[in-house]
Amino acid sequence: MSAPDPSFPPQRILPSHHHETLDMPDECRPIKGTDAGIGWVGRMPRSLNLPNLLTLLRIALIPFVVGVYDRESARRNLLSAAIFLVAALTDLLDGYLARRRSEVTKVGKLLDPLADKLLVVSALILLLDQRSIPPWLVILLIGRELAVTGLRAIAAAEAIILPAESGGKYKTVAQIVAIAFLLVETPATSPFVHQIGWLFLVLATFLSLSSAIQHFTNFLRQINLRQDKSV
Repeated sequence: MSAPDPSFPPQRILPSHHHETLDMPDECRPIKGTDAGIGWVGRMPRSLNLPNLLTLLRIALIPFVVGVYDRESARRNLLSAAIFLVAALTDLLDGYLARRRSEVTKVGKLLDPLADKLLVVSALILLLDQRSIPPWLVILLIGRELAVTGLRAIAAAEAIILPAESGGKYKTVAQIVAIAFLLVETPATSPFVHQIGWLFLVLATFLSLSSAIQHFTNFLRQINLRQDKSV
């Protein structure tokens, strides 16, 4: 038997499951912490991770918030508000888990803000239908969300990063508290419940408009800086 040719280094043989994942796109690689060679679970797409499943749960709970609500029933309204709060809690939990477990995905970046807007807008339309809040306020809040979403799309196309403003976070908390109180309200409840909900909703509207102004100001500032550098 002839000696091995030293000009050709020995090749390292990879396990079979390594060959299966070499050419996989990032979204289809095994989830961190799983065995890539064990059945279907090992080949689960990264987009089907726990944070994204919590986001999908938030969307799935929206019909229950709307369906359970009954303005004349204190018990059903309390249940509707509880479901709404659970859905809102998943917004905090999915972001925390995505960062903690290093499972931030493109699908999650798309679904998370979409789920937030669907939850809040659905609750606002429900309360509008029950005449708990005036139409102009709902139009103002939904219009703000559409304007900021459109601005973010334009900024992304221009490779401009719009960081989250602190006012936007406070706005979200104020909206959640306001909607929860307004969902609990019935004709038999104390007017104090409606007053608290209305107070937080006005606060959320103010914070929504102020954070939107900050987003537009930040975007225009970066556009102007880019134009100055190009001159």
